[in-house]
Amino acid sequence: MTHERTKRTQLCLFGAAPDTGNLGVSALSAATLRGLAEADPAIEVVVFDYGRGIRPAEFRLGDRQFSYRRCGGYATRRLYRPESLWNIRWSAELGGAGNAGARAIRMADAVLDISGGDSFTDLYGEKRFWDVARPKLVALALGGPLILLPQTYGPFRDERLRQIASRIVDRAKMAWARDEHSFRSLRELAGNHFDPARQLCGSMWRSRCQAGSRLHCRL
Repeated sequence: MTHERTKRTQLCLFGAAPDTGNLGVSALSAATLRGLAEADPAIEVVVFDYGRGIRPAEFRLGDRQFSYRRCGGYATRRLYRPESLWNIRWSAELGGAGNAGARAIRMADAVLDISGGDSFTDLYGEKRFWDVARPKLVALALGGPLILLPQTYGPFRDERLRQIASRIVDRAKMAWARDEHSFRSLRELAGNHFDPARQLCGSMWRSRCQAGSRLHCRL
């Protein structure tokens, strides 16, 4: 049975913060937001970045402005800060009171994560791996659908970290690789749990799903 949507789709986006100073990541953030807005102009998106608190933002989409929100959410040893991923997770466990990031994740229909496009690996060191992996683990711990947007996977030199990445891929609702080479790496991470309906190649993103319609039918 087809059910009419009674509320706007609400999404959270990690791994594409527009304030990293990396122009490539900023461009990735803008492109992802534009794709979501074009797929569903009424969509509500919270982009997690390195700022403080939750703030309104917007950009021009054709002849109108598309509004979204930016919210601080990152790995930090200052666990008392509401932007700390540790704080966000445990605040969400307690209902999200007093933490904007926790409330956003609890209310989201899905958490999207793109790992800066090419950072889901341990090549940049274990700290960087955990910076990229923690948002995914928080989303999974809170029970919300995690969708890994088109990105690269690996390589991994540390078997322990590779196993963590493998579990993330296995538990994600969907995982997209951005090219055929990355798709082979994604299949290796999935191993015996590979599911062609959940682990897909980015070359199919436009040809098979028109992005937004595929995303909506999966939520």
